[in-house]
Formats: sequence, structure tokens, C-alpha cells
Amino acid sequence: MVPLTFNLFPLTFSLSSFILFLLLLNKMLSTFGFVENYQIGEIVYNIHTVADQPYAKWLMLTVPENLYLPNPDHPALWKLLTIIIMNPWYSLKLFATKAFYFVFYIRPYFSWTHNIIALAVLLPMYYFTVRQLISKNLDTTIKYFVITFLTVAVLSVCLLSINWNSRFLVPLLPLIFLIGAGGMTDIVRSKFKMLPFHLE
Repeated sequence: MVPLTFNLFPLTFSLSSFILFLLLLNKMLSTFGFVENYQIGEIVYNIHTVADQPYAKWLMLTVPENLYLPNPDHPALWKLLTIIIMNPWYSLKLFATKAFYFVFYIRPYFSWTHNIIALAVLLPMYYFTVRQLISKNLDTTIKYFVITFLTVAVLSVCLLSINWNSRFLVPLLPLIFLIGAGGMTDIVRSKFKMLPFHLE
């Protein structure tokens, strides 16, 4: 019986941890008004309060007339799942538009200079980060951590609502710059082997 109990422990622990995670996730989601966001088609949180501004049209989607709304008495996690499943195309458009503005750190109410500089800095770093993640230069554990962290961060923001100034992107940038800098260094090493200094 001892070996059986020992073998069941990892499974029991994993199952308990997963259930606890779902309960905590449900509790967290209950503090967000994501159903209301779906009802008004917001990309940036609270943008509907300035709907008269010329840039607002770029930050709101047309809401389908037959939009499915979950029962308000259901658990928050269930409401999120059902509103996505029952409105797949609309949910995909919302998510993709939020991801675009969130990841690239651009907004129609920012200046052209701001948006251009943001893209000029972030696009190369994203490229070098992806390059590093698909290469064999990083340890597998580090790759899994980085991919998991970035995926959870992007999903948690874009499934709910992005902030007007993308402050939720800030925790991701140090990791992206760190990994991306490694990829950039590899390019420098391969292209400029005759540099008068060492990059070690």
C-alpha cells in the first residue's frame, strides 16, 4: 500500500493545485467587468467614455446584434468561457485587436513620433527574442519559462481589457530585452568577428 500511496501523491497534489488555481482564477475574474466590455466592444478600458473623440472609432468594435450574453448568476470563469465560445468570431476580433495595440505599444491618441519610436525599438527586440527562443542557444527550462510567462501575460490582458497606456506591457519588457539582447549579440558576433573588443 505504501508504493501505491506514494504514486498517488503527485496526481493528488497536481489535481488539488489545478482546482485551487481555477478557484483563484474565478475569484480574480469576478473583479473584472469583461462581460460589459464585450457588450460595448471596448479595446482600451473605459474608451467608451470618450466615444466622441476621433480616435475612439479605432478602439471600439461594432457589437453583433445577436451577441450571446452569459447568465449573470454563473461563476465568472464560466461566463468568460461561454461568452468566448458562443461568440467566436467577435471574440477573436476583440482579442486580436487588443493584442495588436498591447504588443506593439501604439495607440491612435499617441503622437506619430511616439508610435514610430515604439515600433522601431520593439519590433527588432521581438524578432531577436523569437530567434533566441527557436534556437538551441537557450536552456530548455528557460525557454519554457519565458514562453509560459509571456503567453499567460498576453492572454490575461487581451482576454480582459488593455490599459490606455499599456502599463501591463512593462513587466514583460525586461525579459524580452534580456532574451532579445542575446540574439542581437549572436548576430554581432557572426557579422563582425573582427571587432577590436570582445563580446564575451
